[in-house]
Amino acid sequence: MPDDVSTGADDYAKRMLESLVDGGGDCEDSAIMLASLLTADSFGYGTALFLLPGHMAVDVKGGEDIAGTYYEKHNVRYYYIETTGRGWRVGEIPEEYENESAYIYVL
Repeated sequence: MPDDVSTGADDYAKRMLESLVDGGGDCEDSAIMLASLLTADSFGYGTALFLLPGHMAVDVKGGEDIAGTYYEKHNVRYYYIETTGRGWRVGEIPEEYENESAYIYVL
């Protein structure tokens, strides 16, 4: 759900509760929601927000035994998680982002 439809703003990063109440959001909204859930005490995963040009995803901390695309920050592997569709597996990154520069913001 694009920001201009749900909020009337060109670009607006929703809090998790806002995405739940609105019934959706765009890439940064779904990434923020998943990262919030994964870092909650109930799960306790290490996560990062993965900022690409025009896109945001989540990275989850993992070991060498996980297959797929990962990025290292401070000698820790963070595996890519796409949140804007169904069927993506941990470590699977869309082709258009495979060679893009990105910023990793560890939570």
